[in-house]
Amino acid sequence: MNSTVAQTEAWNGLLAAFGALRSVHEEETCARYATLLKAFLGAKKAGAVRPAPHESIENLRLRLDEIRRGLSVVSGKRLQQLSRIVSDSIEGVRRREEGLLKGEAASSPRLNPWSVLGLASNENSHSDMLRWLFDRRESHAQGPLFLRAFAKALSEPLPETCFTEPYRVHREVSHERSRIDIEVLGQTFLLHIEVKVYSLEGSEQIVREAADLERKAAERGIARDRVRGVFLTRHGDAPQSGETTFKALRWGTVVEQLADAVGELRKQHPSNIHLPWLIERYCAVISEFSFS
Repeated sequence: MNSTVAQTEAWNGLLAAFGALRSVHEEETCARYATLLKAFLGAKKAGAVRPAPHESIENLRLRLDEIRRGLSVVSGKRLQQLSRIVSDSIEGVRRREEGLLKGEAASSPRLNPWSVLGLASNENSHSDMLRWLFDRRESHAQGPLFLRAFAKALSEPLPETCFTEPYRVHREVSHERSRIDIEVLGQTFLLHIEVKVYSLEGSEQIVREAADLERKAAERGIARDRVRGVFLTRHGDAPQSGETTFKALRWGTVVEQLADAVGELRKQHPSNIHLPWLIERYCAVISEFSFS
């Protein structure tokens, strides 16, 4: 049983509560709790009330409890009835949560080291992970497999010959006007990646990074058609400055390319079970924040 199935009855109760709230004459109270319910259910537009696919059972229970506490202090028979509906939903979720945990005891399928360590939204942790994946000399022992996969996601992919030449991958590389999160420097190519999860672009940040990228490429004698700047964000947003040297890339696209790389890894090394598991857990974390 997955978390979405486990929450089915709770959705029914909440939809009933939402529908009833819309008929309450106390407009301020109605608007407050209708908004809360809609946000909780992951509504994308008016009338589209559905659970967010990444919503965990624990978050569901906590938010239901918040709604119940709010409704319990409001007078009126109708709102008291709504409070009971939500309370029943909480109890239903609790029972299903217990059943889900018992069913997962043998394999712990939702175990994720990034979530356990509180690193899911930490930009430095994501930058560190990408640096590790891209470095052909690292302990994953897969050479340029993951850098090649990432490069396929670019609007202008790097030539295949880039991945056969020596290259270095570094974090937090300082330049004249900026500091880039990830730098991949080869003999004939240069790749800069600015990593964003929830933080905003700094003032003229990408403008400064673009100038430093072009300057470094010129100093190294790297041809312009082998220079790439990537602005990696949850939704693939372009830089606010309008700078065009750094191309927008969505985290979800990175997940797709890493999944392909894992498939290739499994074909080549079927006995390697640890690395695919690690990368799939990492992709699960990305999916949580990139679709929120």
